[in-house]
Amino acid sequence: MNVLFAAFEAAPFAKSGGLGDVVGSLPAALNAMGHDCRVIMPKHGDRGGSPLTSFRVRLGWRDQYCGIEKAQADGVTYYFIDNEYYYKRGGIYGYDDDTERSAFFSKAVSESIDRLEDYRPDIIHCNDWHAALIPLFLKDRAKTVMTIHNLRFQGACPQWVTGDMLGLENDEEACAALRWHDGVNFLKAGIICADRVTTVSPSYAEEICTEEYGEGLDPILRMRRDALCGILNGIDSEKWLPCATKSELRSELGLEQNESAPLFAMVSRLTEQKGVELVLACADRLIGAGAQLAVLGTGRADYEAELKKLAERQPGKISACIRFDEELSHRMFSGADFVLVPSVFEPCGLTQMMAMHCGSVPIVRRTGGLKDSVIDGSNGIVFDNADADGLWWALRKALEIYDTDKYAEIRENALKSDFSWGRSAGEYIKLYESIS
Repeated sequence: MNVLFAAFEAAPFAKSGGLGDVVGSLPAALNAMGHDCRVIMPKHGDRGGSPLTSFRVRLGWRDQYCGIEKAQADGVTYYFIDNEYYYKRGGIYGYDDDTERSAFFSKAVSESIDRLEDYRPDIIHCNDWHAALIPLFLKDRAKTVMTIHNLRFQGACPQWVTGDMLGLENDEEACAALRWHDGVNFLKAGIICADRVTTVSPSYAEEICTEEYGEGLDPILRMRRDALCGILNGIDSEKWLPCATKSELRSELGLEQNESAPLFAMVSRLTEQKGVELVLACADRLIGAGAQLAVLGTGRADYEAELKKLAERQPGKISACIRFDEELSHRMFSGADFVLVPSVFEPCGLTQMMAMHCGSVPIVRRTGGLKDSVIDGSNGIVFDNADADGLWWALRKALEIYDTDKYAEIRENALKSDFSWGRSAGEYIKLYESIS
C-alpha cells in the first residue's frame, strides 16, 4: 500500500522529541515489509530537498506560496512543504502563530496529494494536532488515520479561526467538527473526521477515554471508541546500542568513580508531565543512600534552576546537563545502572525502550506505554503512585537489588526485550488494510 505520513517533524530533518523519532523510523519499517510509505512535513529552516512543484494555497483571506521539495533518507522518500514565512525559523514550535502555521500545513498537504508526481497515497496518516485538519479538508476524498501522540496538545483556538483562517464558516459539517466550547479545536476535528484514530500504546488508548486522562476530549473519544485503538511505538534498534561504560560516563559528567554507588539517570523534557518534581523531592535522599544522579534535558525554568542548585550542592554526586544532546543521552542510557521515567502520564515513552536496549534498568510509573513495555521485577521496576513516596519506594527497591543476582537478571531481561518496529508495523498494516 501507499501510505503518506503527515507530521510537523521527522528525524533526521527536524526533531524535538518522540514524534520526530517515530515518524523518522516507522515508515522505513513499513517499507521493509513491502509497502511504499513516505513522509510529508514542513521545510523547517534550510533543510529540504530538490524542488518538485509549487502552487498557491488559500487560507481564509490569505493567498500563500507553497513549494514541494523531495529528498531521500534511510530508504524513505520525504516531501517538504516550503513556505519561508511560516517555516524558515530557528525552531519547530513555540511561536505565537503556531495555529496558523499548522492550519497552513494541513491545507497545503490536502492540496499536495494530487501533485506528488506518480505517487498516489491510499491512506494519509496524520500525526498530532498540527496535522489534524487534514482529515477535515480531505473528508470523503481520501482515507485518513489520526494518531494522537499526546492528547494534552490539541490546537484549541478562538472561534474566529473557522472563517478568518480556515474559510469554513459556511460549511456546517466542518463547523460542527471544529466547534469546541466557545472556540475551535483542531485535534477534535481530526478525531471526528478520520477513518481511524490511534494512540501510541494500548493502555493510553484506554486511559484517554476516561475523565482523568481525557484532557476534556474523553466524551468525543468514547463516541469514537469503535474507531480507536492503541499500537505501541517502537525504536530503531540498530541505532540504540550500548556505546559507553559507566566509568566513561562518570568521567564525562564529573562524577566520582565510586564503584559501590549505583548511577541513576534521567533523560527527559523537564515538564510536570515527566515527574521532575518527584525526582527533585527524592534527590537528596537518594544521594544520602549512597547513589549518584545524572539529569539531561531542558524545560521549565524553575526545574532547570533547581537541578543546577542540586548539582552545585552535591558536586561529584549529581550532574545536571541542561541542554538537548541526543548523543549524550545515548551514552547515559549505556552507562547508567537505572534510568528514571516517573511520568504522571505517558502516552508511550521511548526513553524506557532506548534505556533497556542499551543495558540500563528502567524505573517507571504504571501508566500508558510505560505500563505496556515494563514489567515490574522482570525487565524493570514499576511503581503506582505519582508522588514522591511512590518514586522513593521504587528507588529503595533499586538500591536493594543493585549489584545482586536479581539486578543482573532484570538487566539481562531488559537487554533481551524487543522493541523494534516489526511487531508494531504489522499492526499498522492490519489497520490500513481494514480501511483501504
